[in-house]
Amino acid sequence: MRIGIVIPPWLHPCSPPLGPAALSAFLKREHPRAKIQIFDLNLYYYQEALSLMNQGLLGLKLYDWDAPTTAGKVMESVDFLKTHPLSSVSISRWHQMATIFLSFENVFNGFMAEMAGRSLLGMEIPGVIDGFFNRIVSSVVAFEPGLCGISVFFDAQMVFALEISRRIKEETDAFICLGGARFGTCPRPERLFKRPLRIRAKGENHALESLPFVDAIIPGEGEIPMVELARNLPLSKIRDVPGLVFKTSSQVVTNDPPPLLSMNELPAPDFSDFHLEGYLTPEPVLPFMTSRGCAWGKCTFCTHHRIYRKYRQMNIQTVLRQMDGLKDSYETSLFSLFDEMIPPARARNLAKAMLNKGLNLKFSAYAKPVKPFNETLLKLLAQAGCRLMMWGVESGSQRILDLMKKGTKVKDMEEVLMNSSKAGIRNLIFIMFGFPGETEADFNLTISFLKRNSNYIDAISKGIFVLIEGCEVHRRPDKFFITRMQPKSDNWSGAMAYSFETDAGLDQKQVLKLYKEHLPLIEKIGLSPRLGVYREHLLF
Repeated sequence: MRIGIVIPPWLHPCSPPLGPAALSAFLKREHPRAKIQIFDLNLYYYQEALSLMNQGLLGLKLYDWDAPTTAGKVMESVDFLKTHPLSSVSISRWHQMATIFLSFENVFNGFMAEMAGRSLLGMEIPGVIDGFFNRIVSSVVAFEPGLCGISVFFDAQMVFALEISRRIKEETDAFICLGGARFGTCPRPERLFKRPLRIRAKGENHALESLPFVDAIIPGEGEIPMVELARNLPLSKIRDVPGLVFKTSSQVVTNDPPPLLSMNELPAPDFSDFHLEGYLTPEPVLPFMTSRGCAWGKCTFCTHHRIYRKYRQMNIQTVLRQMDGLKDSYETSLFSLFDEMIPPARARNLAKAMLNKGLNLKFSAYAKPVKPFNETLLKLLAQAGCRLMMWGVESGSQRILDLMKKGTKVKDMEEVLMNSSKAGIRNLIFIMFGFPGETEADFNLTISFLKRNSNYIDAISKGIFVLIEGCEVHRRPDKFFITRMQPKSDNWSGAMAYSFETDAGLDQKQVLKLYKEHLPLIEKIGLSPRLGVYREHLLF
């Protein structure tokens, strides 16, 4: 059996994704005679785009520059981000370079998403773009996989994942399975096989009636389903594969979910197939998880709990052994801990164990800014190597925090940010505007919170609330002042985002207007608004 694990565009190319590395390690252990390879087509996609720009074959223009100047400026930004730690340059210079690359990403990825959509719909696309897509998938085609897993993390990848699947299917006999975190959050992923897929091309929505190039979906943790899928192919046996959603000639079948794996049963993620030197950081930053699921699991806007079903932790000694092994294998001491959130007691135990073992790592982590993250604990985390904490602040209004069921207090959040900053830890905060029922007064309380605490905020990841199917707000709209919900026209079939109307607070147009008015002020808070995107650089 030859198993390919494919990462489609587009993800910001700052670090390798964790899911495929974890899946590859598990498959190699369970199928030692199989040939297993990860194909990071996302990184290759960026590298190929930059190559085309250098050759003058991609006439992309940014700002008031011509195409050759644009190519030169983008290449300069790539070189800068890969070689200049944030601590070694002025923040204005870093911001300038990061802005150029982000502008390139936005323009190029928007154009290529349009091209991928047209290609899926059978519309003509330029020959140079058709050749681009063929080169992107050529390594997978040459590998000749019998089983190919396509890992999708975000909606932005869907059109690319499908176009890549189509091209692989045309050239190989691979059984193609879609999976990844995006499908894990879907309450009804089987709809991808039951409804026409909405594709936007040439300014209009189009319906893609069927997906003959996709054989199955794994909507959750992929280890056991992929192992069993490899054991149970051909198609006649896949009814025995737990967690699989697949189509037959007459129906769509959803198998029962697989048993949950203990975190201590999982091998260390395998990054050996990744070209770590290609990512846009001065040194590789490796993702790692010490737990799966969310220890809180109550936020009313969230659907992440669907991915892992139940919270469970890895034994701390196993964490230390695996991180130490990864440090030696890949010659980097930088890690992003991707746990949904690390509770204070868990953070304390991890920090103490890291110090006792003398790991000498630098790491970031996600957490909820609650009172137990006190001055003593934050100093301990800093001593253990924590350089960045990413806090789920969301709002400066206590009323809205309570509606969100965040379990946080505004005063406590302010103390946490102050103590974290004083301990030498960078603070990135997540802010959400427009939660149902939010008034202009609530909105302004968040703005006031940002102003008051600006000395302790290094970066902001900000956005406007999106109502996603499956969250508590969607399941119980009357509890959140929602009187009407309407699926958005640009949804793909597996997941639904909704526009909505409320009988209290701001409507969606009013939120957007306020957000745009305050955006210049918000973007002045922190070192650079680009650090909300390229957050790995805060480790430097």
